[in-house]
Amino acid sequence: LREQLVSLRTEHGYELDSLRAEHGHELDSLRSEHEQALAVARLSHEQECNSLRMSLEQERNSLRMSREEERNSQRLAHEQELNGLRSSHVQELATVRSSQVNIAPALVTQLLSPPPTASDDATGAGLYAELERSASRLEAEAEKSARLEDETERLRSQALDAEARASAAEAALAALSAKLAAVEEELPQPISMRSLSSDLPRRTSDRIILCARNSMAQSNGGDAEVTPSELRLRNVRHRYSTVAPAHAQQQPQHDRFASYPELRLASSPREAPSHAPPVYDEDQIQRMLRDAAAEVDDTGAFIESQERRDLLGE
Repeated sequence: LREQLVSLRTEHGYELDSLRAEHGHELDSLRSEHEQALAVARLSHEQECNSLRMSLEQERNSLRMSREEERNSQRLAHEQELNGLRSSHVQELATVRSSQVNIAPALVTQLLSPPPTASDDATGAGLYAELERSASRLEAEAEKSARLEDETERLRSQALDAEARASAAEAALAALSAKLAAVEEELPQPISMRSLSSDLPRRTSDRIILCARNSMAQSNGGDAEVTPSELRLRNVRHRYSTVAPAHAQQQPQHDRFASYPELRLASSPREAPSHAPPVYDEDQIQRMLRDAAAEVDDTGAFIESQERRDLLGE
């Protein structure tokens, strides 16, 4: 049995090396395809970011130009309106002054003249009415000046509100630019597949080591402790064995061979369990190897589909 075990270990070692080399090439090809797809996605993302940046710059420039043109047009309109009102006020004040200058000599002559007659009373009444009309016109002009000042204040407040809205728009554009920069910093990085390439061959080696250790335990009359890999692959023993599997002993807390199940082959024999472990023949071992290769292929297909979903999600 030991000679058969050595020959089986040699044959399965060759098969394991071939499987490892084959799946290593497949993993390299998958890694290269993933890196190419990631480079294409990064390039398209950078192009999209550049186009968004250019559109934002164009929109900002157009908003600034339109805002400046609107502000200039409003300023020109307000200046023209104020100039027209100022000229009309100057003309009205000049007419009032000329009328007052014309009325003053008449009043002086009336005061220095002898007692008025009926005609003089009529003239004084006319002059008094003219003075009342001039006073009413002055009051109307004062009210109009107050209204113009109120209108000027309102226009000034509207200009300040427009400037505040412009500053808010500039702040929003700055926030959009910062968000765009944050999106550029969050570009996807290449996924490292070294851990996957180092973990897939170990699953196959765990299956082969399980077969070899059970055969050695049968030949020596002892049984090895159950490792985490054996706990993972207990369904294989149930599937390909007609004898009930051995009851697993508890693993010690400080086991220096827990991470290296290959080193357990050189350990000393342990106490025999109450039930003997199953013995695997050549056909069962070949089927185990085929199932291990199929599991590796399924894992590679799952990884490829996961990467495609990630790329589509990005």
